[in-house]
Amino acid sequence: MIKEPLGPIGSPAQFKEIVADSIGCAVQELNKVSRDQTASVLLPIQWEKGSDPVILLNKRSSSVRQPGDLCCPGGRVDGFIDEILGALLRIPILPFPKSRAWHRCAANLSSRTKRVLSVFWAACLRESWEEMGLVPWKVEFLGVLPLYRLRLFQRQILPMVGWIHGQARFKPNWEVERILPVSLKDLLNPANYVAYRINNHPRTGENVFPAYLHQEGSEKEILWGATYWIVESFLRLSLKFQPPPMGSRPLVEGELAQNYLTGGRAKNSG
Repeated sequence: MIKEPLGPIGSPAQFKEIVADSIGCAVQELNKVSRDQTASVLLPIQWEKGSDPVILLNKRSSSVRQPGDLCCPGGRVDGFIDEILGALLRIPILPFPKSRAWHRCAANLSSRTKRVLSVFWAACLRESWEEMGLVPWKVEFLGVLPLYRLRLFQRQILPMVGWIHGQARFKPNWEVERILPVSLKDLLNPANYVAYRINNHPRTGENVFPAYLHQEGSEKEILWGATYWIVESFLRLSLKFQPPPMGSRPLVEGELAQNYLTGGRAKNSG
């Protein structure tokens, strides 16, 4: 993996404001969401003192669908729990929605859309706590990214961006093999982007995808699919970064696990 200087994104406080100002609230996206068909995910950004900013991603365990994929923490809205948590988020005296981005966003929303925002943000926080032990009151809301519609599964994803304050340790649950910090400076390096050919992809005639190759020492991970698109959207909107065109990228080949669409242990074909 080729590494380059991070570039002029300023201090953590300045970068946080750049992100919040660039992303905004995506009001039109919030008005499109259907609770039954939309999952909410968190794109967590962390910039600890003395280190570079990173995006925290989960590597899915072999017990869930899409094992081995890198993903954002999140999931579907729980109609009972997240409605209650969302209502609490709308109470001004509580600590969760204190960020300028939250207040700026909520001030321009109708009561219905504000409710949608708070319920889906609550789902993000709850799922992130369950999956990786991310403490909810240490997550600052920065904005909403465009909706992503999944091809293999009949649902869409509403990504939200959060800034993580002062949490050095996480506790992944059974759904997560490990938590992977991906350096922003590596994500901004065009040399780390590849064309990913999946030789056994279930969609006939479509098996080469844009991807990002993450490498730490001898370990390599491929970021592709929905999470790649979410990260690319974040980089494009906040830092005006565009990865190189597919035709100029090196080709990397791989295969999906036998249980990719179902999760759990793959059956022995012998």
